[in-house]
Amino acid sequence: MKHPKRRRQEFAEADIRLPGAVFFGHDLFSRAGAPLQTHSHPHRAEVVLVVRGEQTYSTAEGSFTAVPGEAFVTFPGEPHQSGGRYSAVSEFYWFQLDIRAENFLGLAAPYGELLRQAVAGCREHLIPVGAEVLTAAKQCHAALTDGADPVRLAGLFCCMTAGIFLERKPGSGDDSLIRRVREYIEENLGDEMPLSELAARFSMSESGLQHRFRQETGDSLRSYINQRRVERAKKLLESGKSVTETAMTLGFSSSDYFSTVFRRYTSIPPIRWVSQRRSEKQE
Repeated sequence: MKHPKRRRQEFAEADIRLPGAVFFGHDLFSRAGAPLQTHSHPHRAEVVLVVRGEQTYSTAEGSFTAVPGEAFVTFPGEPHQSGGRYSAVSEFYWFQLDIRAENFLGLAAPYGELLRQAVAGCREHLIPVGAEVLTAAKQCHAALTDGADPVRLAGLFCCMTAGIFLERKPGSGDDSLIRRVREYIEENLGDEMPLSELAARFSMSESGLQHRFRQETGDSLRSYINQRRVERAKKLLESGKSVTETAMTLGFSSSDYFSTVFRRYTSIPPIRWVSQRRSEKQE
């Protein structure tokens, strides 16, 4: 399927030339994209690092939504999909690691084996990561695009992979202020939430908070609020609330504006989304 509002770059094993690193990609959705169908990768762990927005995936263990500051991991051979959800407006890096590889990522024993076992033995789907992991991913992408020397690329891949699987973070990559802002947004999705008032609540200027939020998450504050409202709207619509009731509950000025925002983040209007969900449940 063609994605007119999507930019993707992919690098295969022959491009990377590093033992165990079999794929690296960069995706940028400026509009919601088509759902990801069920598939798996034998002998390969797959990692998604969200830079902006969010990505939701489903496995046999449930549904998982990755946001900036988190890595979503699919285990080798594990079937996964997007659960019928359209891909949200987002930007992310993703890569695959072959857990059978010797001299894993070019590291000599015992270090390569230690990292390989950490990847192979991972049983967490969502892993908090630090800013250095996203920086390494961005630099990997730039190195592959520009044809950087293999030694530099190997170092970046090792930094990125070790930062996810060996250097576990106790919490999100966001600082405490941004965590508190997110918590407040989640608890007050039904309010109008002008950005000036939100900033004042946290003793910041509106421009200062917006800059800090984008710096920490890669997303704009208003975009994040709208995405969270759309996710909450889905739950309300599934519970039986009408489009108008849902719009009013979530502080939208009108049902028309709500429908416009909903369509931006799902690619379909709310009425059609409800119809699709009902059809899926009947199958």
